[in-house]
Amino acid sequence: MEKPLTILYTANIRGDLHLLPRMFAFIKHLKRDTRIAPTRVLLLDLGNACAPSSWHCAVTGGRSTLIVLDAMGYAAADVSAYLTDEGREKLTGMVSLALIDAVHWWQSDALAVIHRTEQMHDNKLNIITQAADITRLDGNVLHLAAVDARQIGIAQIALNGDSYTLFGDDILAMPAHTFPEPTIAASVEFVISEARYAQRRRDS
Repeated sequence: MEKPLTILYTANIRGDLHLLPRMFAFIKHLKRDTRIAPTRVLLLDLGNACAPSSWHCAVTGGRSTLIVLDAMGYAAADVSAYLTDEGREKLTGMVSLALIDAVHWWQSDALAVIHRTEQMHDNKLNIITQAADITRLDGNVLHLAAVDARQIGIAQIALNGDSYTLFGDDILAMPAHTFPEPTIAASVEFVISEARYAQRRRDS
């Protein structure tokens, strides 16, 4: 049997960059949990990491939050609702996280992260980025329950060849007293300063 997989996932951050240093500290805490530490961890964002109402998202075409998520070690993010074609092009070679939408997916080993079932891979565990009502595994298709901005979703999968078993799932709220992770706080400040520079250039 292959090493079990733990999926930690977020959604609906909507450009709240100052949330991310504390979120990263919470994620690091979860990775040390005895139920998660022995497993392989995959970090995903299910969508709405940026929003047009956020000034830096508007200025960067949806890139700003993605740059910070990449620094946090995310493997993939669903960008279908906010990343412009220009934004995707500018991120090429700049980030390593996969940018998922209706025509782009990510696959690695026995996994595929997809936006819709039409992108499904028959010989892989397919993780759908469109949020569901509950976390459930239908054959080789994993649906993940919706989470709010200050929550982390958890799904744990046992992999045995072409057979998959969901053996644990949860949604945890980030504790209010969580202290920010300094390295991600620095990444946030860098992204904000770059966005302000881009805004000044655009306005002039």
